[in-house]
Amino acid sequence: GMSLTSDQSKLFVSNTLPTTIIKYEMSTAGDLSTATFTEPDTNWLGSITDYETEPNGLYIGDSGAALYIVGDTGDDVTQYTLSTAYDLTTASYTRAFSVSSQLSNPNNIWFKSDGTTMYVQAVTGAVYVYNLSTAWNISTASYSANYGYSDLGRNDCFYFKPDGTKVFHVDGAIGEVFGYDLSTAWDLSTTTGPSPINYLALSGSGPSTMFIDSSGTKLY
Repeated sequence: GMSLTSDQSKLFVSNTLPTTIIKYEMSTAGDLSTATFTEPDTNWLGSITDYETEPNGLYIGDSGAALYIVGDTGDDVTQYTLSTAYDLTTASYTRAFSVSSQLSNPNNIWFKSDGTTMYVQAVTGAVYVYNLSTAWNISTASYSANYGYSDLGRNDCFYFKPDGTKVFHVDGAIGEVFGYDLSTAWDLSTTTGPSPINYLALSGSGPSTMFIDSSGTKLY
């Protein structure tokens, strides 16, 4: 998983081998060549493995006060509270929300910008939608619907435009990014497309996550 702050000064990355979530600071916003590792230390990593041994996806929400992780352990979403915004060393376990009745092995997660809708993705391609009666509190989540994408053989990652009017998906098996328009923001039932389909020119293979900066001009 991967997430950038809106000012593109911080980059968060999750990894399964070894199990870790780390943060980089960029001295020049959005420029990965200026990124330096900042945190956390190995002591913090132990608290992650207590609840999720294979963190495939992550999301930083609530203005940096909440961290959400999904992975292969327990088929759930794990939520942490960051007492200092965006500082992983201040994270403490808050709660978990099971999605096992809907899907197994969730591999990505996203939230509506106001924290009232949560999107959890299965590697098989479908995205499962949950409504939160209290913003950012996953204990108040209730399952709503799921949406599949016939264009995708596999769904490794998805990303929403900040205003919710576009959604992008990565098929890691074939190395393509699919972009869809939403006629109603954040409502996947209003998906049209694909428009466009972008083919990634990779030096490697098997992309597993993506992110677009707040200006919409940089694809990671």
